[in-house]
Amino acid sequence: MAISTKIRKTLWARSGNRCAICKNELVAQEDKHDRNLNLGDECHIISEQPNGPRHIANYGDGYDSYKNLILLCKNHHKTIDELWETFTVDILRKMKTTHEKWVRAALDNAKEGKTDPVKKLPRITTGKQIVEIILNVHAYQFDHDEFQSQEEADFVSDFLQNIQDWGEVSGFGDFEIGKQAQLAFDLNKEIKELEDRGFFIFGERKKSRMTNDNKDDLGSWNIAFIAVMRKDNPSIVNE
Repeated sequence: MAISTKIRKTLWARSGNRCAICKNELVAQEDKHDRNLNLGDECHIISEQPNGPRHIANYGDGYDSYKNLILLCKNHHKTIDELWETFTVDILRKMKTTHEKWVRAALDNAKEGKTDPVKKLPRITTGKQIVEIILNVHAYQFDHDEFQSQEEADFVSDFLQNIQDWGEVSGFGDFEIGKQAQLAFDLNKEIKELEDRGFFIFGERKKSRMTNDNKDDLGSWNIAFIAVMRKDNPSIVNE
């Protein structure tokens, strides 16, 4: 059984002509020969082939059903099938649902003439910048792009955890200038390795008024925000 025209159209429409992982457009503009370049694949979450990625025998909903399909660019199609142990059925279904919600929200905002405010974060290129962000903060917020391997996940997770651990140490007052300088130097090497792996780091130190569950005002807190993003993330703007 092949994917029906109705299911194919529904998948492309609800996905907004975008890869569910990188959000890149999947049909490029016409070239000089008036041809559209299709960069998208209708990918099976559960393979029908016994030796295929995430295979489930006698899958009840149908291998070519809408529920079992996710729209991806060719690079991420290859990624999820080669790293099938990382990209499980549950993870791919959550990614698909999240992506379709993102598409609906973007279209609804466009229809109503709404635009989200552009959030500009400075790029971090030195360990000293990170130290200045985390020094004596009260809370941490971290973000990162989807990982394409367990090695990437381990390295970025260790990097962010290291930042939080040192930030918490600084809150106890035992973080003199010498330790700050050494941490900044050590972080320079980690930033370089992250960039060699295809990532950029963005971040800022911000203030936010906090409340507890009873809505009691807890005052203004210093918060460290660090994001690790892929260099080809379309949301990155060079100025």
